[in-house]
Amino acid sequence: MPSWLTKITCRIYEESGLFPSPINHVLINEYLPNQGIMAHQDEPAYYPVVAILSFGSPVVMNFTPHSRLTLGAGTCTRKHKTDADYLLDEHHPFHVLLMPRSLLIFKDEAYTDYLYAINDSEIQHYDKAVNEAQALPWQGLDHPAVETVNTRSPEFL
Repeated sequence: MPSWLTKITCRIYEESGLFPSPINHVLINEYLPNQGIMAHQDEPAYYPVVAILSFGSPVVMNFTPHSRLTLGAGTCTRKHKTDADYLLDEHHPFHVLLMPRSLLIFKDEAYTDYLYAINDSEIQHYDKAVNEAQALPWQGLDHPAVETVNTRSPEFL
């Protein structure tokens, strides 16, 4: 890795305490306006932790339970719940708002049990994001019920 990138990855490793060893693999992608990311799970090279550094416009990352956790859900009614039933009950979709210059680190069940995606849309709906309050200072809003961020607005560049 180039020295400038090694400085960044060392700082993330040292300050987060979330990585079992220094970061040795980095993938840099550029996404154009309105370009999303298909639902996926990262390759084993990233296991057990994924760190996403966002530089550009705000975007909402959608996490959905992996299909192996939802297959057959709701097809039969059981008198007594099994461990698998309780596991299914605990996995719900959720959304995270990534603001410019933000760092999202996820691991454990977020890595193994969920797929993540970004909708390909000019408008990102963040009204149900777990951290929607982070958008308020950027928009100068005083009410958390606002539903969208325009990813092409100059104040986000």
